[in-house]
Amino acid sequence: MEERSVTPLAGVLSMVLFVIGIVVIESGDIPGDDATGAEIAAYYADGLNRLATGAVLWGIGILALILFLDGLRTRVLPASAKLARLTYGYGFAAALFLLGSIMPDVSAALASDNLDRP
Repeated sequence: MEERSVTPLAGVLSMVLFVIGIVVIESGDIPGDDATGAEIAAYYADGLNRLATGAVLWGIGILALILFLDGLRTRVLPASAKLARLTYGYGFAAALFLLGSIMPDVSAALASDNLDRP
């Protein structure tokens, strides 16, 4: 497949995977603001598979985003090398922040065995 056709597909695929990942993660019964610690611990302990699936989808979406950014950089490079570097650099930084945004839930689910539940 030509790079010309892969770049837009990678961008669309990344957004689709992000949305599906969010839907999967948010599909559980999320405890409210007034939830007790035991309810929050139960949410994470019972939702490990759901959160892991959403995180994997999110991670694949990030890889697709990086592929999209690389193709975008390649297309912008002939017009402006500085803009191409900035596009890729800021996009990669955004990808790292996206990865970091899902990690607290995943780490809480993985550590849920250490939490006290009634």
